[in-house]
Amino acid sequence: MYICICGAVNERRSREAIAGGTDRWKALCHELNLAQQCGVCAKGAKEFFDRELAAKVSEPQ
Repeated sequence: MYICICGAVNERRSREAIAGGTDRWKALCHELNLAQQCGVCAKGAKEFFDRELAAKVSEPQ
């Protein structure tokens, strides 16, 4: 599902970036052009980012 229409960012791209080591919200936004235009997606995209990052951190190594 798309989490940012303006930047054409979907959940898969966000998960890939997080899995690749992106662990800062602003870095994700810059890397994927997320929440850079209209900003309507920012709150929901940030919540998605927080959930995905927490899930990654809690995964057994």
